[in-house]
Amino acid sequence: MSSDSSPGRAVQAAVLRALRRVCESEGFDPAALISSASLVHDMRMDSLVFVEVTVALEEELGVAAFPLQSWADEEALRAEGAYTLGSLVAFAERFAPRSAS
Repeated sequence: MSSDSSPGRAVQAAVLRALRRVCESEGFDPAALISSASLVHDMRMDSLVFVEVTVALEEELGVAAFPLQSWADEEALRAEGAYTLGSLVAFAERFAPRSAS
């Protein structure tokens, strides 16, 4: 990852750290974490894993309550229901404090 310190990069790094932690604890392959990967369809994460993702995101982003269910609801409304890492990063950028590095 680049040394760019933009807020978007900081949020992306925080989301990746959170998801890597969950991958390691749940036995998912962290190498599959690419922007276009679907957390639901490609990685087979289920609702119980998303609880862990929520906690990890809250810790990494420094927020009290990350609205992961809102992201899932938004993704469900999309025609393809992609649930991609890239869409999660974009969603997290809306809620992360400016200093999420």
